[in-house]
Amino acid sequence: MTTPAAAQPLGEPVSESLSEAAQAAAMSVRLILTIADAVRRASQKHHQGKEQELPESDARRAEDGWAADELGNHLPTALLTHLTASPDWPVMARQLLSLSHAGVDLPTFLPHLGQMASGVERAVTRNTARIQAEGTDRWADLLRATMPQGLVRDAILSSPAWPDIAAAMGRLHDQGLDVARILTDAHTAGLGVDQAVAAATARATQPRASAAAPAPAPATAGQPTSAPAPGSAPPRPASPDAKRVWGPLTEGITIPSDLDLSDQSLALDQLRVDQAARTYYADRIRAHLPPQEADVLLRSRLWPLLAARMRTIDSHRPTDLTPSLARLTPDDASWRTGPPEELTKRLVIATHHALTTPLDQPLPTAPRVSTNAARSRSTTAQPPAAGPTPAQPTAPAHHRQTAPAPRQGRRR
Repeated sequence: MTTPAAAQPLGEPVSESLSEAAQAAAMSVRLILTIADAVRRASQKHHQGKEQELPESDARRAEDGWAADELGNHLPTALLTHLTASPDWPVMARQLLSLSHAGVDLPTFLPHLGQMASGVERAVTRNTARIQAEGTDRWADLLRATMPQGLVRDAILSSPAWPDIAAAMGRLHDQGLDVARILTDAHTAGLGVDQAVAAATARATQPRASAAAPAPAPATAGQPTSAPAPGSAPPRPASPDAKRVWGPLTEGITIPSDLDLSDQSLALDQLRVDQAARTYYADRIRAHLPPQEADVLLRSRLWPLLAARMRTIDSHRPTDLTPSLARLTPDDASWRTGPPEELTKRLVIATHHALTTPLDQPLPTAPRVSTNAARSRSTTAQPPAAGPTPAQPTAPAHHRQTAPAPRQGRRR
C-alpha cells in the first residue's frame, strides 16, 4: 500500500515572526507525529497484514477542524496557528486522525506531546549555542544507539519519511536540543502506538461468540485456577503463562487463568491495570532508574506482573510505593552488577524485591523461593490423601500444594 502523505517534507517555518524556540517546538511536534504514524503503519501491517488509510471524507474532516481542535487543548495558540498554516498541515491532521482510528488513546498521547513541545521551546530559549549538523548517517547511528531493536526502530528507519525525520533531527540538534532524549520519548510514544494497534486488532478479530462467554474466574493468592461452582461448567485450563509465572512473582496478587504475557497491553488489561495506572507506574519506574534501564524493564515480558504488584501496594499502602522503588537507585543496587544479557532478569528480580521487602528490612541478595510453588512442583512430596476443601480451590496437577501425611501415633 502506498504512503502518499508520509513522505512529504516535515515543513519549514512559514512565519518570520514566530520565535526560533517556537519553530523548534513545531519541528518536534512534526517529528513525533511522523514517527508515531510510521509506527502505526508498520504495526498495522504486522498485526493486520496491511496499512489502514483514512477514507477521504474522514481526511477532510481532520483537515477542516477536528485535528486543530484536538491539538488546541495542548499546544500554545501561536504554535497551533503556525502548524495549521504550514504546507504540511494536511499531513499532520491525517496522521492524528489515523492514530485515533488505530486505537491510540489521544487523551493520554496528546498531553505528552504538548509537554514535549513546551520542553523543547524552553530548552532552545535557554541554549543559544549552535552545533554544526553532521549528516543523515549520524542520526541513523544515534537512533540505533538510543532505541533498542524492535518494531519502533525498524519502522522509523524503513519509513519513506526517514530522510525528513533525519533532517528534523539535524535542525533540532543545531538549536542545541538533546535529540537522544527526544528519541527516547519518541520510542515510548511508538510503543504506545504499537500496543494500541495490537489491542484494537485483537478486539476486532475476537470471535463474536466469545463476548457472551463468561470470563474465567480469577485465582487467588497468585494461583491461576479455581474450582467450578456446583452445576457450572468446568474452568478453563490454565494458560502456559499462568502456570509458568506462579511463584514469588505472583504471591498475593490475582492471576487470571488465561494470562497471556505475549501481548503486554492485553496482559495489563487481564491484570486490571488501567491506562492511567500504567502511565503513573511507568513514570515511577523512570523516576528511579536510568532511561535505558527503565525502558528495558517496561518492555520486559514480566512487567505486567510488577505493575499489578504496584497497583496492590498503591491500593493498600500508597505512601510505600515511592520509598520502595527508591531502593533501585543506589550505585550498589543489585541490578547494576552482572552480565549484560541478564540485565532484564536482574531488573525484574530487583524491582520485585524492592516492592515486596518491608521498608525496615534490607533487600535480599538472592532470588526468593516460593514454598507453595516449590512443593507443588515437587516429584518426591507425597500428594494429599483427600481432595481440596472449599477454601482451597482445585489447581492443575503441577500446581497442587501437598501436605505431610497425618501422624498415626507414636511408634514403639
